[in-house]
Amino acid sequence: MSEALCKNCHNTLPEKAAYCPVCGQSTRTITRPWLEAFRELIAEVFDLDGRMMNSLRLLLTRPGLLSYEYIHGRRVSHTSPLRMYLIISLGFFLLLPFMTPIPVERSASHEFSPETYSKAMFVLLPLFALFLKGLYRNFYYLAHLVFSMYLFSAIYIGFSLMLLLESWSDRYLAALGLQVLVFILLVIYTVKSLRTAYSDSWVKAALKFLVLLGVFLPIIAVALDLASHLSSFRL
Repeated sequence: MSEALCKNCHNTLPEKAAYCPVCGQSTRTITRPWLEAFRELIAEVFDLDGRMMNSLRLLLTRPGLLSYEYIHGRRVSHTSPLRMYLIISLGFFLLLPFMTPIPVERSASHEFSPETYSKAMFVLLPLFALFLKGLYRNFYYLAHLVFSMYLFSAIYIGFSLMLLLESWSDRYLAALGLQVLVFILLVIYTVKSLRTAYSDSWVKAALKFLVLLGVFLPIIAVALDLASHLSSFRL
C-alpha cells in the first residue's frame, strides 16, 4: 500500500491524520460525493457527535444542570454555552418570520422586524448576566454569562412553540391553553434553573426570579425601542 502524501508539501502523512503535521494542510478533499461533504459540514456546524443532542436533552429536561456542570469545570461532555446559544438563536431568528406573521412597522424613526428583536437580545443577554451578578455576588460574571446563554437558549425554544401556536390561538381554545401552559413551564423552568445552577432554595430562587422579572421587563421594552431606532439607520 502506497503511503499517503500531503498535496501541499508532499510530506508523508500519519495514518488517519486530519492535517499534515508539517504544513497544516487539511487531508480532506472536496472531490467526493456532495452528500458526503454535506453530512460532514452539518456534523461540524451542529456538533452532531452526540454531545449536542445530549446537551439539548439536558437543557430541556434538567433546568440549570448544564450551567452548574460548566461552572464547576465539567465541560468536556457538553456543548459549550456559546455554541448552544449561537445555533439555537440563529435558528430562532431565521425561522421567526415563518413561525408567525410579525407585523413590520416602518416610519422615519422606527422599524420593527425580526432583525430588531435579534439586535435587542444581543444587548439584553449580557445585561441579564449583569443583573444576576447583583443577585449572586459570590459568582464571577462569566458564570452568569454561561447561565444566561443556556437559559436564553431554552427560552427561544419555548417561544418557538408559543409562536407556532399563535395562528391557531385565536380560533381554538386548546391552542391558547397550550400557549399558556408553555409560558407557565418557562417560568417554572427559570426558577428551577436558578435553584440548580446557584444551589439556591426554592423560595430564594422564586423571589430572585420575581426581582429579575420586575426589573427586566421594562428594560426589554427600552431595548426593543432602541433597536427599532437603530434599524432605521442604514450604512
